[in-house]
Amino acid sequence: MWTRAELEARAQSDLFCLTGGRHFSPEAQAQILTLLESRQRELGSAPSESEWRDWVIDFHRSGHWGVESRAPGAPEAPQPARPASMFRFIWSAFQSLIILKAFVLYFGLSYAIDSTRFNLIGLIVSISVSFGSLLWFAIRQSRHDEEK
Repeated sequence: MWTRAELEARAQSDLFCLTGGRHFSPEAQAQILTLLESRQRELGSAPSESEWRDWVIDFHRSGHWGVESRAPGAPEAPQPARPASMFRFIWSAFQSLIILKAFVLYFGLSYAIDSTRFNLIGLIVSISVSFGSLLWFAIRQSRHDEEK
């Protein structure tokens, strides 16, 4: 009779690696090993190479004996969408399209009418804040996406 470690070594190479890119959770692997042990107990001895080959073929053809597998890169559990994440996009659009454009328009018109230093500084600051906030949003959003 094969020990659980020997069954696990054979299962790693024949069952878990040849599943067409699909992976099994540790709980699913333990369930498969338990099924292998029960088949071995039914047989009464260690399976021969032809019997092992038949088990492997049966495992793959029968859809992994009903054990749940998952695709590589698939999340462990579906992540619920966070409604607060949309707020960042809405606030950024509102800020750049309404608030900051109003300042740029005001200081731009004021500078066109009256070329004082105050209006020039106001125009430069409002344009800088507009581009800076968009740049800051882009950097923050890209870091947030990398964390996922």
